[in-house]
Amino acid sequence: MEILVLGCSGVFLRRVLPALNSCAEITKIHVASKSKSHSLLDKKISGKLGIWFDDYSIAINSLCSDLVYISLPNHLHFIWAKKSLEAGLHVVIEKPATLKLSDAECLVDLSYKRNLCFAESTVWPFHPNIEIVKNNLIPFQDKPIVVDATFTVPAFKTDNFRNFPEFGGGAFNDMSAYAVSIGRVLFDDKPRSVSGELLSFDELTGIDTGFSVKMEFGKGKILQGVFGFGFDYKNTLEISGSSFLFELNRVFSPPPDIEINIKTKIDECCTDQFFKGDPYAKFFDSILATYKTKERLEWSELLLQDADLTYRLKSVVMP
Repeated sequence: MEILVLGCSGVFLRRVLPALNSCAEITKIHVASKSKSHSLLDKKISGKLGIWFDDYSIAINSLCSDLVYISLPNHLHFIWAKKSLEAGLHVVIEKPATLKLSDAECLVDLSYKRNLCFAESTVWPFHPNIEIVKNNLIPFQDKPIVVDATFTVPAFKTDNFRNFPEFGGGAFNDMSAYAVSIGRVLFDDKPRSVSGELLSFDELTGIDTGFSVKMEFGKGKILQGVFGFGFDYKNTLEISGSSFLFELNRVFSPPPDIEINIKTKIDECCTDQFFKGDPYAKFFDSILATYKTKERLEWSELLLQDADLTYRLKSVVMP
């Protein structure tokens, strides 16, 4: 099959493109970019490089593929996802899928009406470590569980779109997808209560740079975390209960070629396990296996569930 990519972001070049190259089912990668050169991708894609477009509308209407991956700055997500769905294309979009709940609702409704896949690429749950942790948590799901999450990174370069509010920048827009998906992934549940706080704001750029979150679920389950940029790098998830502790590093952005450690302690028995995997590749494998089946609409349901919780969290963090 063939895929069309709108945009040529750093994330696309570093993580998405290698994953698409590794998918045997994908034979051609067509790219539409207004800012990058065709020659940039020649060596990276080799024989898979298809048509190069410098106009998004022409690319969408070219009928070169029925699946589009949107890798544009945040403020462009809604308009190009809408145009793609209206053109009859299945859509996978980088997080955040939209900047407003009403936009997410509009696009999900459109995907239902057109019977199209509409998925957000929140890929961290597709690393093999997460499946192992979920299986280990099964015996404890009826007991209190505390999840501590931290994802902080150094400041981005001054010209990065995340530093511009008009482009949908800011830490909340960039990192809330991690915060709102943790409970869904680990507990398969929605929080009963949501609270949070804006931790830092850059007066020079006009963007939020850090926020905290606390969510309470049923049966004594609690999620608390800190997310932001302009801090020392920390990327961890700790899950604990009365008789167990799971510790994961590099959990939200695991490199595909490095073994990631899981530290497990259950009833005083401690183990260290190391697993390697590419969550982007596994995510796309899942998309390709379902986007032409009845399961395609489940992606829209997940996206809307996360968008609704994002709105709840944003209303308390940035009222």
